[in-house]
Amino acid sequence: MSELTPLQEQIVEVIAGDPELSNSSIAEEVGCSASYVSEVKSEFAEVISQRPESPDLTVAPLFSEPSNVYISESCIDKFGLSQSEYCELTYSVRGRPQPQVTKFKSINEFSPETELHHLFYEINNSFPNLDSRVVDFFDHFYEDESDDLNIYSPSALNSFLDNLSNYRENLQQKADILIGTELLRSYNREIEDPTQVVITPSSRRSASVTREFLAGRFRRLIELKPFEGEVRTPDVVYFTRQATIPEEIEERIREKICDIEIFDSRHIYSIHDGVTVFGPSAPSGDDTSAIRVTEGNLQLVVNNVQTLTLTERIVTDDMPSEDIDSKSINFEQIDNLISEMSIEIPPDGERDSEPVELQINMFSHPKVGHIHFEFSQLTVTFLAHNNNILWIYPNSIPVVDKFVGLITELIIDEFNFTVEKKDTQKITGEPPIQGDEYVFDTNALYHQIGSQKPTNILHTVIPNPSLYDSTISVPWIVLYEINKHKDRGSASPKAQKQGIDNLLTLKALSEFGLIELDVQSAPEDSSGQISESDVADIQLLGFVQSRDAILITGDKRLREVAEIGNTKLIDINEYAVVEQEVSLSQSVREEILHRIGDELHTADEILDEIKTELTKITRESKGDSSHQKPPETYLKRWVSNNDIIPFYDPEEDELSYTQSTSYDIVPTQDTVRRLCESIEKHDGAKYLNKSSLEKLKDVVNMSEPGFPWVTFRLPVSTILAPQSSTIGGLSTEARRLYNLKGVKNSSYVSTEIGNALSSGDYVHDSVLLARELECILLCSGSEEYLYRIGGILGAKIQTID
Repeated sequence: MSELTPLQEQIVEVIAGDPELSNSSIAEEVGCSASYVSEVKSEFAEVISQRPESPDLTVAPLFSEPSNVYISESCIDKFGLSQSEYCELTYSVRGRPQPQVTKFKSINEFSPETELHHLFYEINNSFPNLDSRVVDFFDHFYEDESDDLNIYSPSALNSFLDNLSNYRENLQQKADILIGTELLRSYNREIEDPTQVVITPSSRRSASVTREFLAGRFRRLIELKPFEGEVRTPDVVYFTRQATIPEEIEERIREKICDIEIFDSRHIYSIHDGVTVFGPSAPSGDDTSAIRVTEGNLQLVVNNVQTLTLTERIVTDDMPSEDIDSKSINFEQIDNLISEMSIEIPPDGERDSEPVELQINMFSHPKVGHIHFEFSQLTVTFLAHNNNILWIYPNSIPVVDKFVGLITELIIDEFNFTVEKKDTQKITGEPPIQGDEYVFDTNALYHQIGSQKPTNILHTVIPNPSLYDSTISVPWIVLYEINKHKDRGSASPKAQKQGIDNLLTLKALSEFGLIELDVQSAPEDSSGQISESDVADIQLLGFVQSRDAILITGDKRLREVAEIGNTKLIDINEYAVVEQEVSLSQSVREEILHRIGDELHTADEILDEIKTELTKITRESKGDSSHQKPPETYLKRWVSNNDIIPFYDPEEDELSYTQSTSYDIVPTQDTVRRLCESIEKHDGAKYLNKSSLEKLKDVVNMSEPGFPWVTFRLPVSTILAPQSSTIGGLSTEARRLYNLKGVKNSSYVSTEIGNALSSGDYVHDSVLLARELECILLCSGSEEYLYRIGGILGAKIQTID
């Protein structure tokens, strides 16, 4: 019988785990048709019958502690674990039992809050390709046109975290055993994609593996019992890392490893905290699987690179034939020589020791001249090309040093190589800047990365787990600058609003325990302390240095000053992960955009013309269309930039487009009521109709062709004043505002009054806001009294019939 494919293996394991499941349920579980499940059942009936059954317990993956296990008190009693510190988990791996020894804790010691934090990272970094059952749970946060969850506002984030907390409870409240993802692992190893990596504070793995865990697809547990063997404490246990790391990170990793304490030497673990180390390796000793790692026997070693430059050439399959001469040695000859060797090395490195034959797994890649060796839980890489032999291996491990030296000597002797130069070095890398406290300056809170529009600060927090569980501090001087920038014109209204939203976002993260937010109180007397931005910058740097914190800023001048003063800092432009705006053809814009509303009106007409222009560009570039974006992208971009405006014309019963110019208007409550009466629905979306846009064009005295794109700005009191605690839901006024906010051809912003004190009366505040923003206050014909108030206060008043 042929070997099972990964999908067949999944089906067989699901059936073996629960024989009562229907074909349709199994199909949904593994992602195939019910008919295919039936075929596999029939073809592999004998294989299924030989698979061991699962014990009567519910397993859930543990993300926050990848190498730990928590077991319920009832299971501890049921499986006889009460008198043991360690347990032995046995999984079914392609039909074969695979045991694993581990330490365990009572599920009563498990921290749900910590698990919530890690799920936050896992789910965000694994979108949009999560299993449907997970996506359905967060369906109302998912945008079809985006790869992101729609959580980039304070209110959406709070709602998402509430849902995430419920999801965690649904996933784990009935679990009998929580097994760390490093121990549980996905059983379909072929799904791993190294180009899509999910990094959390405690793990680094392929996003596809994370999706499997969230979907409940992992190795099946077939036995749980006390571990009755011996736990050995070797003299030395090695974990390897790829580069040098700062002392504080190494200390944290050492602490994590020692906290885990018991490792199964038959498995390779990855321990992550900013960087990843692999182990354990205890090359000497007996075959006892369980080993104890302590502060005394733990050694973290860095990989070495040893380069040998030869006078002869080694050729591989991918080398051009003209580069091969009679003196060249083909890599396959070296490959064959090594594969036939029996390697015997004294494990302790002493000459009088009894030689031990290494059990080596060898993976060869002749096309590129690579060989990977695995032995004693270590990986050694051999590369050969042209005049060079390159070894990459863990440093200062005697058995590895001996192995590399022995293989090198055999190759040189066999092929009579002459070594011109030998060079050995440690792999080094630039470690990430990490600390316990980070200070965001005003520029970073605006989060305007490069030439992009201001964005939510989650675009920095989520991709950088080093910010997890840290203190994020906001000095009072930053709050002062955000408040004063609107007076000085130092930042756009969008940036100022985003700065406030980002403070609220940090507050939401803090309330759910993902970070600790420290907002500094203003001094009792700040008069005369701030006059110029330079002074504010110096005060900010003083705050950062006094707390030995790390400054996060996008301000180039401030970064230069900070570097002179040896202040630790991070450039937010390099730290944030913000999707760059797609570059669109300027010629398409120049040829098409100005014709919309004159020659072109409907979406079909516009898209057809864009296709024609893109075809022309393709011909001129000799058929290269690889960088072109679909026509729909152009139309969406022009609407989102307010270059054009969609509107519904009831007489024509279709959606049309025309040119637009942006305006700000402060409407009164009665105006909002009238506007809502003019909203029309088309294909499920809401639009201000053509008639209302014509009236608004007259109001703003717009001379350009097309219609105005109006941003309706309302003081916060417009929402709060009509609301009452006695109302069992939203007030009528608030429902109207909610309706207006959903319109697709205008914008809505609630705005704080800055230069004057709010009275809490929305009519009074509307007049003040219109004056402050120097825009029109739009009222109805029945509100003529506002002319007198507006005239006295210097506000521009217009009416709409």
